[in-house]
Amino acid sequence: MRSVRISLAIVAVAALVAVSMPTAAQAAFQASPYDNTNPQTTGCAADAVSLVTYPINSTTTGLQVGTLDVRYSANCDSNWVRVNNTIAGAVANKYIARHRTHLPEGGAMEFVEQTESDQATGWSYGMQFGRASISCIAVGGWLSTTNGTVIAIVPGGSKVLC
Repeated sequence: MRSVRISLAIVAVAALVAVSMPTAAQAAFQASPYDNTNPQTTGCAADAVSLVTYPINSTTTGLQVGTLDVRYSANCDSNWVRVNNTIAGAVANKYIARHRTHLPEGGAMEFVEQTESDQATGWSYGMQFGRASISCIAVGGWLSTTNGTVIAIVPGGSKVLC
């Protein structure tokens, strides 16, 4: 009797796992080949346009000391952010997240996020996420000291674009 219960339990678990596993077709569409890739080296930056630009303002003076730029490539159908840092020695921090998205062909792209930090004056950029035309993204940018103290930020914090 006990061996019958164990056998039934094993069959039930196996059936549950089989039902919850995506098919090969669904798994293939869960991400883009451009996810977490460099927009420069993939060639996606070549046709990029700015979707929206936000000021990055000093936390002490309120004056603009940088710019957050949200980029889009039509050829790659991808988004990324770049920051223009005007404070020598400051760290430019870039954040992007793609929300979970159900795909028209079935399956879903899961939530992904990425933060890139560079100690550089001038423009620096983060990695990109694909399938931009069917997904929403959250973006943010801030400048900090090398020990992590925030010295400038986009007013109102992160922004969501759909």
